[in-house]
Amino acid sequence: EYGGLSHCAFAQLIIKMLKLSFLTLPQKLFLASLKKPNLEFSIKPFLKLLFFTESNPDSFFSFTETEDEISLIIDTAATKLFPESSLQFAPGVWRAIEIYEGADAINASGFVDRISKPLAQEGISIIYLSTFTSDLVLVKSIFI
Repeated sequence: EYGGLSHCAFAQLIIKMLKLSFLTLPQKLFLASLKKPNLEFSIKPFLKLLFFTESNPDSFFSFTETEDEISLIIDTAATKLFPESSLQFAPGVWRAIEIYEGADAINASGFVDRISKPLAQEGISIIYLSTFTSDLVLVKSIFI
């Protein structure tokens, strides 16, 4: 804790001090690994999350593929879609803070450093995701 603040609240304070617009997303998020050999048993939930989430606008799904695995960042509801023991979960629950940088954000340099450095100095690890229109800072939630 940082003066009574959770990791998420401390990150919000840093982002506020940088005069950036942000929104803390309500979902509890989990970091998971889907090994390629398990993909055939998990293709239905994977495709459902990839293409058919319009029925749940509050869902969260992100994936990154490497040679031997697919890393997922998923919300609580998505964890229940996959067959038991098909995913390996990293410890902890994460919260996402969506940052709106404006139209010229893609050309800005040093942006991640401005956010991550003060958090790292306090021992707070983050996962940073960029989209076309905004960025997301994921912070481990110590208070669920």
